[in-house]
Amino acid sequence: MKLTLTRDPARSNATGTFGSMDIDGDPFCQTAEQPWADNANDVSCVPLGDYELIPYDSPSHGKTVVLHNPDLQVYGPNMGPPAGEHGRTFCEIHVANWPVELKGCIAVGAAYNPNLPPHGPAVTGSGPTFAKLQAAWGDRQGLTLSIVGAPG
Repeated sequence: MKLTLTRDPARSNATGTFGSMDIDGDPFCQTAEQPWADNANDVSCVPLGDYELIPYDSPSHGKTVVLHNPDLQVYGPNMGPPAGEHGRTFCEIHVANWPVELKGCIAVGAAYNPNLPPHGPAVTGSGPTFAKLQAAWGDRQGLTLSIVGAPG
């Protein structure tokens, strides 16, 4: 299964990066991430590129996946950066509404809302959308993600 996240610079700004996600070319949901911050751990959206999605049972978010692409310095669980090198780990896809709720991860939602109190731009319906994504990816094997489009 191939997921594609297409960022929308018209909806992205200093508070967050927003886009849409397709599954095997079919529209599926909306996405939210933090703004671009030079790939800094816990505060930046994920770099553009192609990722292997590794099954992960998150203590905070349940059965999910983490992004892995060593060439982009993004690593899955137990696959951290080599000694002396920098990188990010545990970039998950999970439930959240506002970018401020994320630590370098990707949230999924049914719709984009440009002004959802109390934090402004957000995705809505994140819980049910994430449950549908979990059902779609099943055992979480053989998944890939391509992130395209400028972060904002």
